[in-house]
Amino acid sequence: MPKGEGATVKPKMTRFPQTGKRAERKLGEILKASDRNKGGQPMQKKSTCSKSEQVGPPSLPELGIDRKVAARAQALADAPEPARAGSKPPPEPRLLALRFIFSRRPRHASTEDPADELWRIEAVDERDVDLYPLGVAYVNVYANVVDATGSRLPMLQFVQVADHCRRRGVGLALLKACRHRWPNIEFGTAISPEGERLLKAAQREGVTA
Repeated sequence: MPKGEGATVKPKMTRFPQTGKRAERKLGEILKASDRNKGGQPMQKKSTCSKSEQVGPPSLPELGIDRKVAARAQALADAPEPARAGSKPPPEPRLLALRFIFSRRPRHASTEDPADELWRIEAVDERDVDLYPLGVAYVNVYANVVDATGSRLPMLQFVQVADHCRRRGVGLALLKACRHRWPNIEFGTAISPEGERLLKAAQREGVTA
């Protein structure tokens, strides 16, 4: 038979090792998230039939999965996923050029002492044309709350930072700005894990007393 006539031409197969690794990793994630029969005497229940019916999660052999493959797949699922070839590393966060805007907020004279002061401190990036606040802090300065020297004692109420600016030093910068404006300010205690981390960072920086 002449070459090329009536012959079956097998396509050339190209292997993609990374695709296989991703498939194994996915298998490992599924196995780790699902219940599996631990082996030994399987759980059985009585049946009206002559044979017992097995109940409970299936075993690896019942799923047609080799134990060595399952172990390797679950090990891949536990390991950090490597960066794909050609992928770019995530960009470094842009350094913030912060400045602070202090504004005194109005009080409700009918229910509060008019001499009390409520301050809002905004942290903004001065390169942002809209000056959208990246974080805010509120400070109360009560007329009847004083420190040991008889001076009014400013009290920090709370600090809030935008989600995309978390862990970028915005909260700590707000505390520093408040300390610079009111040297005797009282920061109080944290009410959240994020607040505890912020106060610990301020203590390391010497911002808290």
